[in-house]
Amino acid sequence: MEFSFEMCYKFGDIWLSDDDKACALILYPQKKCVSLKLSLLRIRLLLTAITSSDYKSRQYHLAAMEKMRPNLDMALIWYIGVDPNYQNRGIGTRLITQVLQRIKSCSLPVYLELSAYQYLGWFERFGFEGYEVYDCADYKFVNFFLKNDLK
Repeated sequence: MEFSFEMCYKFGDIWLSDDDKACALILYPQKKCVSLKLSLLRIRLLLTAITSSDYKSRQYHLAAMEKMRPNLDMALIWYIGVDPNYQNRGIGTRLITQVLQRIKSCSLPVYLELSAYQYLGWFERFGFEGYEVYDCADYKFVNFFLKNDLK
């Protein structure tokens, strides 16, 4: 999670709900560039990974996800979450609505990679549509790729 936070801090936006019960990490992949900071983040990920195979799995996952994304300017919702004690109270809905309004003002499409199937319907309520499914049985994950052109 630290890697994701740092990436969005450097190359995106970090959103908190008004009550600090929800957070969204937004990445603008087009802003990423090869830099000392990015290299240090990857080294830190390597050093904090449980095993070298865990690091390899994470890097494989990141590389696979990047290949599935179209090569265009976009906003990528990397994470959005609500404190479990405060879920189902509309906090996440309010946060994603604010995030989408802000991104729409920048005239960017929004992309999302989802590994939790049970939230697919929730994102569809906000206009997201699936464009790809990636099943990687070797690494035990399935990702759903969603987009919203914010028309």
